[in-house]
This record gives sequence, structure tokens and C-alpha cells, in this order.
Amino acid sequence: MEQAGNQAPVRLEALTRDLNTVRANEVKAQSQLPALDEAITRGEQVVPPAVQQIEQEAAKRRADLAVRSQRYTKIPRSTWTAS
Repeated sequence: MEQAGNQAPVRLEALTRDLNTVRANEVKAQSQLPALDEAITRGEQVVPPAVQQIEQEAAKRRADLAVRSQRYTKIPRSTWTAS
């Protein structure tokens, strides 16, 4: 029984810590919102850095594919055979 009684305060402490983290993230997001709204109003693209990196990598790979497509002969899939 005592073990179950000790778990409640520990769980409450974890929930309180998580709630404080969420509140801090909310304050941060609310502080960034006006700047984002202004950028959108100016017609600027608002994209997180991670998304920009992914888009840049995709563009690079498309360009590499275009170069390789010109260099190598394309074989239609209908001619592929399973081994």
C-alpha cells in the first residue's frame, strides 16, 4: 500500500513539470507569432529551418537524378525481369 501512496506525489510532480514545459513552449510560440504574421503579410515564405533543409536536399537530389538520367540509358520497367 505504501508504494502506491508514494507513486501519487511522484506522478503529480512529473505532470507539473510537463505542464510547466508546455506553458513555456506556449509563451515562446505566442511571442513569435507577431513576427510570423508580419512576415506572411509581407509575402515572405515562413518555413522552419528543418523543412528548408529537406527541400534543399530534395532539389539537390532531383538535379543529380537529371544529370544521371542524361548520362545513362533508360531501360523501361516492362523489360525488367525477376531473377
